[in-house]
Amino acid sequence: MSGFILVNKFCEGAVRKIETSSAVFKQRANLESFIQGCKTFGLKDQEVFQVNDLFETKNLPQFTQCIIALARYAQSQPDYNGPILGPKQSEGNVREFTQDQLDAGKHMIGLQMGSNKGASQAGGDFGRPRQVHQDFK
Repeated sequence: MSGFILVNKFCEGAVRKIETSSAVFKQRANLESFIQGCKTFGLKDQEVFQVNDLFETKNLPQFTQCIIALARYAQSQPDYNGPILGPKQSEGNVREFTQDQLDAGKHMIGLQMGSNKGASQAGGDFGRPRQVHQDFK
């Protein structure tokens, strides 16, 4: 129930109706409403769970991921003052380079291209060698 309230607090009307009946199909409808509310709030499809993931306990890690993603999105809202759960939502870090800077990068050789800085695979063997037995008859 509190999940519905959280979603509606930051995304007004995302969960329109909460069923209070204990009938199975009504409980499943509540889960579906919660999932749709999470998507309306901004969660991506890969961050939400399926109804069976929770209702039939088929994929509880996916449900947990959804709750943490919901908390992450809620913490990014300016009027959120609740508890902290999970990491902070990342923010964009747009960088702009001049054409001279882009051209200078074309002439650099990256460490993965053309130089291993003296590294070799010498001494990479340790322990007993692999014993291969061939039994031919």
